[in-house]
Amino acid sequence: MEAEQNNPALKLVVFSSLPDHGDSTICTQDGDKYPNQHTSIHVANECEKEKDAELQSADETHPSQSSCCLLRINRALRRNVRQRWALLKQAVLLILLIAYLVYFAYCMYRNFGDEPSIRLLVGTVFGLLIVCHHFLSKAGKLSQPAWVKNVFDNDSERGKRLRKIFRWSLYALASGGAVAYLVVEIAINHPRNLMSLAGLAVLLVVSFFLSTDPEKVNWHAVFWGMALQFWFAVFIRRTAFGAAAFEWLADRLVEFLKYSDEGSAVVFGSTYLDHRFVFQLMPTLIFFNAVICMLYYMGVVQVIIAKLGKFLSVCLGTSPIESVNQAANLFLSMTESPILIKPFLGQITNSELFAVMTGGFASIAGAVLWTFAAYGAPVDHILTASVMSAPAALAFAKLIFPDDRPTTVKAEDAYKVDVGHYGSLLGAFSKGATDGLKMVGFVVVNLLVYVAILEFLDMTLLWFAERAGVEGFTFSSLVAYVFYPMTYIMGYDPVDCLKMSRLLGVKIFTTTTVSYIELGRIITNGEEFTDYMATYNSTWRYVGEDIFLDATNTTLVGGVVTKRSGVLATYMLCGLSSLGGIGVTIGCFASLCPARAVDVIKHVPFAFVAGNFASFSTACVAGWTPVHGLNDERGVAGLLSSDGDTIWVEYSTYCTDRYVENAEAFSILP
Repeated sequence: MEAEQNNPALKLVVFSSLPDHGDSTICTQDGDKYPNQHTSIHVANECEKEKDAELQSADETHPSQSSCCLLRINRALRRNVRQRWALLKQAVLLILLIAYLVYFAYCMYRNFGDEPSIRLLVGTVFGLLIVCHHFLSKAGKLSQPAWVKNVFDNDSERGKRLRKIFRWSLYALASGGAVAYLVVEIAINHPRNLMSLAGLAVLLVVSFFLSTDPEKVNWHAVFWGMALQFWFAVFIRRTAFGAAAFEWLADRLVEFLKYSDEGSAVVFGSTYLDHRFVFQLMPTLIFFNAVICMLYYMGVVQVIIAKLGKFLSVCLGTSPIESVNQAANLFLSMTESPILIKPFLGQITNSELFAVMTGGFASIAGAVLWTFAAYGAPVDHILTASVMSAPAALAFAKLIFPDDRPTTVKAEDAYKVDVGHYGSLLGAFSKGATDGLKMVGFVVVNLLVYVAILEFLDMTLLWFAERAGVEGFTFSSLVAYVFYPMTYIMGYDPVDCLKMSRLLGVKIFTTTTVSYIELGRIITNGEEFTDYMATYNSTWRYVGEDIFLDATNTTLVGGVVTKRSGVLATYMLCGLSSLGGIGVTIGCFASLCPARAVDVIKHVPFAFVAGNFASFSTACVAGWTPVHGLNDERGVAGLLSSDGDTIWVEYSTYCTDRYVENAEAFSILP
């Protein structure tokens, strides 16, 4: 019996059966306490004393009655806000939307018709489309209508017949319209431009002979890739609306990116323009990358990429994965766009992997675009080239490496674009700036190294040539002769083919940035030459490829180019397909998916060729679709004679004006 009385476990069992009065502890007669949520009887005076002491201590440490009331109110408010946060957020957003619409309506009523009002209208419509898409997708209202599924049902005979009729009708419209345009607009008015058509045919034939399996080529993808490229060019380059729209967009982008100059001035001082490339252009790249990440956080870029990818997939019949990647190349670099499809890299086919690599070689990142534009390339033409190269890259990829097996990635998974998660809007902006800094390091280091290598190769070959009595023979001269046939069939003016083939060799063997710097220098020469002839009307002479101006004792290194050549060079060079890009591609895919490293190394050389062919085809298509309002304006043109040598010099007023605009925007002109 004594043992039972001293057993704590038995005491706990006994007292746990007592009725519950709301207390949290019990005490035995000998002072032992046992916590239990279902017992509350005071069984000993010792327990009561302990409770009194605890309550007294609590009264001393806890706030006053008024403070407790405020604390309860605070907790109640926080609890209610948490429970109704989604509703409150929607209410605030709705109020802001209504307030903005009121502001927009007043602005349109007050002044409509000038450029700022059109800009406000375009931005508002675009924003409302994004908002509507967001809410409709959440509500499940964006699914394909039932009647469309019934009419084009691929499992029924009626659906197959209608799809076949629809497809061949589009074939006839696209090809018939292209033939009519070439005959009426080009063959009659600009027959010289048909040389570019021959160049495109050569590219397609060579690609067919390089094909891994010619019998499996998806000619539907090839046809629509070329057709979309052509009709994009016609809309943008030949229609007044398309040309004006892209020029307006380019001007707005340049205007927006100029804001980075304020940051450069604060960080590097007012003399930052003394080192423009590092202290002006590279901060612009960081700023642009940060804005892109911020737009990703807001969901804007995802919608654009998914819709563009779906459009390419429907038109070309390509898989969603390769289509989404190609759409992403309009905004991201060749190392960033594969991150979108990283979860699928292990299961995509070799043909899809080849198309992904080709898309990276055939396009340029949106951030790097401004570096090229700063050296004189017209921004609207670079934007046009980026858009035109997207379907062309898929067409050449499917021609050289046809699909070997069906894709295993579902469409709904491929269109869920995601590059990472950010905690907040400012977090996304900061992360984008940090990533942009890494990109800056890559661009600066590669530019430094490749310029040095090119100079070394030039001087080395020059030294060996001089030993044999040959003057002025450099590595750049060698590649110029190698690529001369390619530039000739692209449709360049014969007088400029050697200069353009040299630029092409510089791009392939170094980087695209170096080639655009060279092109910018030639465009600058044209502007100086135009001013020289208008001011002095004096003599000049060729010194090799350079032009020496007698009146000012100035040498224009690299000479000048014609209107046609200056524009086409922008399209030909628009792409990251250089030898350095091969190493970047291998390293990128090896880090993202080591299991596919062998496949990447095996196929990347042909993807490099396909990417270059896509850029060349863009130049060819641009060659037979002259710019609206440009080809009929000669600008500064005429027969200029010097020391018995006569040369047709036709320099584009348009290229000169666009260069001056961009150069002034980036403060490049002295």
